[in-house]
Amino acid sequence: MNDYFICPTVTSENELEFVEQIDKVKSFTSRIHYDLMDGNFAPSKSPDIANIDLPDNIKADFHLMFENPEPYLDQLISKKANLVILHIESKFNHQQVISKLHDNNISSGIGLLPSTQLTADNIQIISLFDHVLIFGGHLGYQGGEIDLSNTSKVKQIKKLLPNIQIGWDGGINDVNIKPLFDLGVSVFNVGGFIQFSIDPKSQYQHLIKALEG
Repeated sequence: MNDYFICPTVTSENELEFVEQIDKVKSFTSRIHYDLMDGNFAPSKSPDIANIDLPDNIKADFHLMFENPEPYLDQLISKKANLVILHIESKFNHQQVISKLHDNNISSGIGLLPSTQLTADNIQIISLFDHVLIFGGHLGYQGGEIDLSNTSKVKQIKKLLPNIQIGWDGGINDVNIKPLFDLGVSVFNVGGFIQFSIDPKSQYQHLIKALEG
């Protein structure tokens, strides 16, 4: 089975935390999910994008929890992002952002907060993107409990937009990862289960075992 991605999450409020969290996972993963917070849309604030350095051998998905994310796209392009996820609740020009990302060979993603419903208008917006992130945690923090009420969104999106890649962020562990996969999630952004462990690599392997048996 290779049709899934487990992406350890890095959520830091300063450069030291960023380095510590990267160091915990860089030996066993080829892809990470990096949270960026502006202190407004999300209550916490991450280090300036210009001050973070990523290992060359690791793909980085950037999750922008920003009210106005467009001014930061050039910085993410310079970091050679693999995927950039912006929130449907943020203010930006969807088509313009998608075109800019695609012109630089970067996949486009759209995230939904737990309270955001799948209206007809929202489905239309989601359909423009390569990836949709179902967010079930607390903005800017790791270690939350999974909100299973959001799984209905996965079912709806899978039915209406069968070709879009679906990611999940919030409360993933070795018990719930397989049920999420069976629903249609293929990108698992895992924070506290890995980062708070005394043996992050072992926890990562537990997730693989839970998926593959």
